[in-house]
Amino acid sequence: MKLKSLALLGLLGTTALTPAPAVADESTIISIAAIAASVFVPFAAPAAWGTTAVAVAQAAAVVAVQLIGASFLRPPSASQNVTRLVNTAQPVVYQSRLYGRVRYAGPFGLRTLQDDQRHFAILMAAHSTKGPVTHYLDEWEVQLYDASDPEMPLAKPSAMNGEVITWPFGDYLTEDEGDNPATPEIDEGVEVTRFSGSIAYVRTYTGQPGQVADSTLLSALPEWTVAHDLAGISYAAIRARRVAQSDFNTRYPNGREWAYAPVWDGNDRIYDPRSGSYGWTRNAALIIAHELSVYQGHAVDWDRVAIEADASDVLLTDAAGADRPRWHIDTWCEDDEEHGAVLVRMLSACDGYLCERPDGVTDFYVGRYIAPDVTLTDADFIALEISEGADFGAADSFSIRYVEPLQDWQETPSGAFEVAGINSESRDEITVLACSNHNQASRLNKRRARKTHAKYRLRGTVKLGGYNLVGKRFFRFSHSELGIEMTFEIDKLSRGQDRLTFDLEASSVIAEDFDFLAATEEPDRPAYEVLTEDGEPEALTGFSFTGIAGSGGGARVLFEWDEQASGVGQDIQYRAPGAGIADWQNTYVPAGSGTTRVTSQVISGLVDGATYEVQARNRTGSGRVSDWTASLSVLATANPTPPGALDAFTATAGAAQAVIDIEAAEDANYYATRIYRADGSTDFDEAVLVRTEYGLPGNADSWTDTGLASGAYTYWALPINASGVPSAIGGLPANASGPETITII
Repeated sequence: MKLKSLALLGLLGTTALTPAPAVADESTIISIAAIAASVFVPFAAPAAWGTTAVAVAQAAAVVAVQLIGASFLRPPSASQNVTRLVNTAQPVVYQSRLYGRVRYAGPFGLRTLQDDQRHFAILMAAHSTKGPVTHYLDEWEVQLYDASDPEMPLAKPSAMNGEVITWPFGDYLTEDEGDNPATPEIDEGVEVTRFSGSIAYVRTYTGQPGQVADSTLLSALPEWTVAHDLAGISYAAIRARRVAQSDFNTRYPNGREWAYAPVWDGNDRIYDPRSGSYGWTRNAALIIAHELSVYQGHAVDWDRVAIEADASDVLLTDAAGADRPRWHIDTWCEDDEEHGAVLVRMLSACDGYLCERPDGVTDFYVGRYIAPDVTLTDADFIALEISEGADFGAADSFSIRYVEPLQDWQETPSGAFEVAGINSESRDEITVLACSNHNQASRLNKRRARKTHAKYRLRGTVKLGGYNLVGKRFFRFSHSELGIEMTFEIDKLSRGQDRLTFDLEASSVIAEDFDFLAATEEPDRPAYEVLTEDGEPEALTGFSFTGIAGSGGGARVLFEWDEQASGVGQDIQYRAPGAGIADWQNTYVPAGSGTTRVTSQVISGLVDGATYEVQARNRTGSGRVSDWTASLSVLATANPTPPGALDAFTATAGAAQAVIDIEAAEDANYYATRIYRADGSTDFDEAVLVRTEYGLPGNADSWTDTGLASGAYTYWALPINASGVPSAIGGLPANASGPETITII
């Protein structure tokens, strides 16, 4: 490393001083100090910092901390991810908070044995939540019985919503249903398999207003009363039934009740200043602002939060071609954690920067380049040290251990980002548990690499001009003698005890450090070997789909496949990047029992009009899986039935305009008419959509196409339903009207 040092010693100038900025409130200083202390103190030399008390006192003057370089010096403990998936029993239980989408095993709130059944309650969060996404018992992904779902297996009348239908928890019986009047659709003498109950029974509560006490606990436990509604708390109440000794090892492979560690969508009362609404989100900026303002007592600037929220929502394309928001946060925290540690975890996942503003507001930036509007020169420093190049032995390979949804939300290493032209054979791997996608981890890795190998590093004491850096992340630095003219990013800014100077640490950056082209820069994910054993399932065949009528505004799709081998279930995963659903959503279809084979599944609640990528595979009861099928492209439509053709359609020429008159058929499926125009042609393939005219069935509507030049124009009209069916892509649908050709003179 080349070292260039300058000691610029002298008296402060006699120019007029700027007004003293407002002092930050105490909570702001403490929080930023907590981050500074947790990041820097354990790694500072004793000679430089003295005792820990002195270090914290110095840290209290910190007004800005950059997280990509600093917080990664001290990654979260590996044990954090282990305890995240284990239900713990402690005399004192600290409250938990969930943000975004996270797989989390909360602590026991209740654990008792009553009438040969183990009852336990798992506390998920001390606030209202959106609720469970996927249920896990130990490492089994399981499905709960829901009588309202038409795709549930046939069940005995005694089956209850919330019972686990997945093997080895669900019980199935084969019997002759010919004399059962409740199932007249089944021919006499045909044997069918019915779900008859389960040893596992899960009821979930999300802490919404009006939450009542769990009915099963009320009936099973005399001490449990209607007052035990756990108002405002998200939790799961679970019953585990005793089984025969011969079945114990199969049903309870760990020798005790199962760990309940679901995937759960967290806090649903996060404020979004852009819409003025509260709801569930994974947006990094909104989550950080909520944590700062609600739980840590800070004042935040909601106009600035809106800017950072928009920056977090910018769609970036990953290596698989899916569009993902730039910064998500999916994490949990507990009340026994220090505030600084919670913020470090969040900010580390989004290349965050935390700072105190002159008006005492706590401000932050998510990772992106912002052109600086402040310039410092060597004349602004009392003392200045500049180093060039990376430290000796600096790593040339960077990776992150993040949480991977495709690996059952387990901690997983990312692919490594390699620095070209450097062969130190040193790898730097850290843990960022609030990150849950590979593309985001890869972008963080690139920033860490560029930060480690920055061209220049600057350390010094700034005069009063340091006040211009408060609330900023970037500044321009000019040094004529050394020939430096570059943008720098603040790593740490601390106010001096004299209140007239600032200690500054910064690294040079260029805008390209923040760019990321996934097609060439996102490394491959590490490959995970799947043990091949006798009996591994064959690949799923005959996978196809059919759109069916939806409900409640959502679309539904029926997926079907060929009959598979006995005991084989199916995984179906689907996503719609164009509709903002970049992460795979998963559905497990349990295997049939006996001679029954499951060959179809309806997936509901899809975004109407969105195009989904869908894959499926076989899964055995022991967890062995086949390869995924080729992807299907599925257009989800809540209403697949197109309206009838228009009753009337005319185009009339006028002065530089055309008047289009339509009359819709008296058809309940009618929603609007798309009007297409071809200039100088009668070929529909050359037409473009120029208007969507909304109206009611049986009504007449008119629209004027203005600003037309002289020439011939041909129009077509295509009635559609509320789902946009039929689409004109691939040719003119049968219910279209036209062509109507006019000439403008």
